[in-house]
Amino acid sequence: MYCFSETYTQFTINSATGEIKTNGPLDYETATSHSLKVVAVDSNGLTGSKSSTAVVTVIVTPVNELDPVFINPSYTFSVNENTAIGTSVGTVEARDADNGVDGQIKYSMTAHIYFSIDLTTGVISVKAALDHEIVTQHSLTVIASDSNTTPRSVSVAVTVHVNDVNDNKPACSPIFQAVFVNEDSAIDYTVATLTCTDADKTSPNKDLEYTIITVNGVGSTVFSNINNVLKLNSALDYELTTSYVINIKVADKGATSLSTTATVKVDVRDINEQTPVFTGAPSISFTISETIPSGSSVYQLTASDADTQQTIKYSFNPTSTQFSIDPDNGKIYLITILDFDTLVPPTIQVKAFATDSGTNPVAKSSSVDITITIANANDVSPIFFPAVYSASVSEHLGIGTSITKVTATDNDTAVLTYTLNNSSVFAIGADGLITVQNPILDYETTKSYALIAYAVDAATHTASTTVHIKVTGYNENAPVFATSSQTVQVNENASINTLVVTAAATDSDHGPDGAITYSISAFPTGFHNVMSINPSTGEMLVVGDLDREGMTTNPVSFTILAKDAGTNPGRYMSHSLRKQGGMHVCNVSSQISLCSPHRVIWDNTFCLINFFSKKRLSCK
Repeated sequence: MYCFSETYTQFTINSATGEIKTNGPLDYETATSHSLKVVAVDSNGLTGSKSSTAVVTVIVTPVNELDPVFINPSYTFSVNENTAIGTSVGTVEARDADNGVDGQIKYSMTAHIYFSIDLTTGVISVKAALDHEIVTQHSLTVIASDSNTTPRSVSVAVTVHVNDVNDNKPACSPIFQAVFVNEDSAIDYTVATLTCTDADKTSPNKDLEYTIITVNGVGSTVFSNINNVLKLNSALDYELTTSYVINIKVADKGATSLSTTATVKVDVRDINEQTPVFTGAPSISFTISETIPSGSSVYQLTASDADTQQTIKYSFNPTSTQFSIDPDNGKIYLITILDFDTLVPPTIQVKAFATDSGTNPVAKSSSVDITITIANANDVSPIFFPAVYSASVSEHLGIGTSITKVTATDNDTAVLTYTLNNSSVFAIGADGLITVQNPILDYETTKSYALIAYAVDAATHTASTTVHIKVTGYNENAPVFATSSQTVQVNENASINTLVVTAAATDSDHGPDGAITYSISAFPTGFHNVMSINPSTGEMLVVGDLDREGMTTNPVSFTILAKDAGTNPGRYMSHSLRKQGGMHVCNVSSQISLCSPHRVIWDNTFCLINFFSKKRLSCK
């Protein structure tokens, strides 16, 4: 029979057959082998039973029968959002009761962009930058698997909390704002409200506090704040300060505080709180002369306004028919002609207004009463009547000759003084009578004079008139022939219109007194129809047939008369000049040769012209 020498709870042996069986499941992880002592005993020997012992070793082979088991049912870790990539967040741990490869754990996790896990150690590390403001918590699933070819695995939930770190500055939108505030705004008036946030999600990193740093670059108490609300802390005055630039520090309350600076520009809006004030108010008086020309500036009003940037406009109300006012500069202008004698009393009252340009809330104005006194003056100038004078004077008249009389009148005064402008030829008397004062009148030199006569009153008001004086000619000069001697000869066969001689004379008088007419006053016998003279040019021409043989006298003499056309003295008393001459007619039946000329004698009354002709060898 067979039996164990010892008791084995996990095995049984068949006593008849020696078959060893397990008494229950084996556990490789408890014992990888078992040593069994088996005894074989016989039962038929005379001497008793015999036995033999053998050791049976049972080798237990492993079976992957167990799942890995995480030490914790779940894991929770925390990590700061600014943790560097590669930093360990935490470690998960799993165990497997199987031995060998069946008990060797490998770790893995579902795909994640921010974390990774070490395959063998289970250490979870940061794989990408974390941001609490984007994701505050990450949920991971970690898997533990054994190393069997047919692995058994188990998973566990891992939660990673991302801790908020103060890594964001406050941000204000807008960072700069401009506002308008009326200068009369009350204390505690809300000037502006800042809209600022901090991207950090947790307190105190997201909690903000506000501090006014500077106002217009310096410390100031004009403004205050309650958290993000900017308020007016003292009265504004546009006339002192037109704008403020307020810098406000906005800081979070993190352990290491971060801050930014917001700027508020406050433009103070002017309020029309002041009324224009006239210089010289409440009343203004001044005096002007009645002689001031229309259009003249007579006075300038000035008004001031304590409000700044105000434009003042000036006006009259009611409007005046005698004066106007420049709306921009306050100058008062005379717009009519004043006459002291028609003003009773001689004063004019006007009311002027000064209105500012304010519109917030409305324009303001003030007025002043103005009294203008008109002073009497010698304001009327003399007047000539007629306005222009014309007269004439003969050139031969002497000193003291009266020419014309000018007359001026003056409503202000009867005492007038008459003068002439720079005249050395004429004089004017106290009664306006113009006379000759210098006997240099010469029609041939100056035919007219344009005098300016002045009338001046006691106030030096002056009137003037033009006096045109025409100088008339006087026939005072006789014609004078140009030549003193002349030789003339003519052939008996001279053709009609042959020029014999030109009797040229001049007359120093101008006009008709100097216009000369020529004539032959004395003809020799038989020559009336033979010779003629041009009355304008003095050209003596052959107008008939000459016959040397028929002449009883050779040479023959003519008398030429030069007479002007003067009428003062009369025509027949005009100056004349007689010119006598001789003409010698030459016989052309034989050869003609020159003869010695006879001298022509000129004097104040006549000119003798001798005409000669000659035969071949001799003159007769």
